Amino acid sequence: MAMQTDSFFSSISRYALIVLVGLFPFFFVPGGTVIVAQGKMLIATLLVAIAGVSWCVAVLFGSSRIPRHSVIALAALLPIAYAISAILSGWPTSSIVSGVGVHDTVVSAALYFAALLVGAAVFAHATKGIVWFLRSLLVGTLVLMLFQAVRLMWPEPSSFGVFLNQASTAAGSWHDFGIVLGLSVILSLLLLRTSVARSLLWRACLFVTAIAGLMSMVIVNMADIWYVFGAVSFLIAIYVAFRPFEGNTLLQIALWVLLAAASAALGYFGSQVYAYLPAPVQVAAVEVRPSWEGTFAIGQEALGESRTLFFGSGPNSFNRSWALHKPTSVNATDFWAFDFNAGVGVLPTAFVTLGVFGLAAWLLTSVGFLAAMWRMFRRKEGNESSIAFSLAASVLFLFIFHVMYAPGFVASMLLFILLGLFVATSLTVPRDPVEQVFRVEENSASKIDMIGAALAAILIVVISGVSMRALASDMMVNKAVVEFAKDRDSGAASMAIERALVIWPSNERAHRAAVELGVLSLSEQGAKANDPEAQARLQATLTQAIQHGLSAVSIGRTDYQNWLTLAQLYQELAGAGVGGAYEQAREAYATARAENPTNPVPVFRLAQLEAVQGNRDAAIGLLKETIQLKQNFAAAYYLISQLYAEKQQYQEATEASAIAVQLVPQDPLGWYNLGTILYASKQNRDAAAAFSQAITLMPNYSNAIFMLALTYAQLGETDSAALTMARVAELNPDDAGVQRMVENIKAKKDPFTGL
Repeated sequence: MAMQTDSFFSSISRYALIVLVGLFPFFFVPGGTVIVAQGKMLIATLLVAIAGVSWCVAVLFGSSRIPRHSVIALAALLPIAYAISAILSGWPTSSIVSGVGVHDTVVSAALYFAALLVGAAVFAHATKGIVWFLRSLLVGTLVLMLFQAVRLMWPEPSSFGVFLNQASTAAGSWHDFGIVLGLSVILSLLLLRTSVARSLLWRACLFVTAIAGLMSMVIVNMADIWYVFGAVSFLIAIYVAFRPFEGNTLLQIALWVLLAAASAALGYFGSQVYAYLPAPVQVAAVEVRPSWEGTFAIGQEALGESRTLFFGSGPNSFNRSWALHKPTSVNATDFWAFDFNAGVGVLPTAFVTLGVFGLAAWLLTSVGFLAAMWRMFRRKEGNESSIAFSLAASVLFLFIFHVMYAPGFVASMLLFILLGLFVATSLTVPRDPVEQVFRVEENSASKIDMIGAALAAILIVVISGVSMRALASDMMVNKAVVEFAKDRDSGAASMAIERALVIWPSNERAHRAAVELGVLSLSEQGAKANDPEAQARLQATLTQAIQHGLSAVSIGRTDYQNWLTLAQLYQELAGAGVGGAYEQAREAYATARAENPTNPVPVFRLAQLEAVQGNRDAAIGLLKETIQLKQNFAAAYYLISQLYAEKQQYQEATEASAIAVQLVPQDPLGWYNLGTILYASKQNRDAAAAFSQAITLMPNYSNAIFMLALTYAQLGETDSAALTMARVAELNPDDAGVQRMVENIKAKKDPFTGL
């Protein structure tokens, strides 16, 4: 009975992982309230939890096998490294779990290890299960390719409210899509002569997946994917030469050498080939990330102390290290406002966030994999060896990308699941003392193992619950954003935010959203606060908004965005004359600036605060600092030009406003601002040209037309002034004063006579 129960729960575990890899490549939730990364983490958390708990139950019944393997032992260092780093960095919520799909967290590391361990355990001695696992994965990737083909042909109908552009895919980013394609091609071609392709139908399915994958890789057109694919293909050719698969060895070697050469050529000449593709499949995918030099420069600054050197700045803290230590030269690029969550690759990022210990855990896992692969290749024969090598080549392909790139959750989860399957194939014939399976017997060791299985089940449930809770909370925040964007319904959005905070009170993103909605509500209610009841509601809204802002900075004191949100709230209150709000806003902006010293936004916002308070000199000084940080910050030039104009320093005002329109020549407001400054400084001819440019960009820009009419009047061009002012009257038919000005201009009087 125990054996039957064990078989039942082990089967559940296997089926859960088979379903996971089948759905994982293309799974998403339509509607827009669940982003792709959240959907992936949601289904992975659910199915890994089912697989893990089922396996633990099977162990507790006493006959399930518990794997003992060098790769598993070394991979166990990863969640340990994440946990230690998080503890030493203060155990912040962002390091433990993410509700928006960021996977550099303790919970994600634990899920990765659970997938590896459970996969190795339940697929050991289950060759048929491995076959169906691989079939499920390849069918899932084929569905992904078909869906993306539909997306390219009919992008709007197939957006489902989730995919914002053609570069958005069900696998994640365009780059992640390419990585999954490369993986599918390697697996499909290697498995063609194994039991996975035993029937004609499955052989055709694998062949179609390989061809479709190669064609899709041409469309993706990522040079690094081609180079890595080519390198792995060349290694496969070498392996086939020494350990031939079933079939014509020379033909197989030629195939892989040809693929390697073609990949190298496409990696180098890909842009030329891409130009000949049909327009619908030419996807503009812009991707930016820190370079190797930038990543290690950040690491050098972030790991300055002995604690951080060995254990890092904390999981999921690269964005803070980037904010603190990024070079000011980044501000000259179009990506100056990006907060990067990762460096150039997963392993380089681990060096920054987890320190030497975390990097060593990743490296030891990869070394353990390579050593196990070498041992296995020396002893295995036939079809079993072919499947094992297919898994090994796939894991190697994904490992390389974790060194040189920071892939999304899909590639990382597939890496660990496939690594677990690879371990399972080496456990099938346990001849090495470091690679064996032992049963739980009725002795002292079995009690320890059963206690371990019980604790593991509890841990899996807790980790999965934490992950699901964070995801559900952030999904409610997404819902609030969607509801507000659709109907501008702040009430419905506020209810969604309240639910998000009930689910996960430590969700700082939800607290920030609550502050932003509170600011909107304050503006709406302020206009109606003319009775005691309305004033009471206004006070309650104000109190709640402040409390949410304080909660956000309390949860994430090192996140400059929390401080910016709180400062913006206090700035609104300071503008309304609330006592003490000005001082609080200054302090919050100062903290935001300290947490992101090279970002010009906190300095600019502080300058706006000073300007509203009438502190022109202080505001001008801060704007000069803003411009030092980002020399092409058009808004700073715009504001400083107005402040100079208020001080009647027209030369400085003209120079600043001229730079603003040079930086953003398509902005009619910038040209209008330049025109008003020139008009005030009696440079009427140049002012007329500026107002004319503003009107060219916005033909019904009533204020610019009005000022142009006044400028023509100053120049003595009466006819042009009258015609232009008549246009203002057409745009403002209810304004009797404008008609009077038309009459004054025609009579060659001052336009404002009698007004």
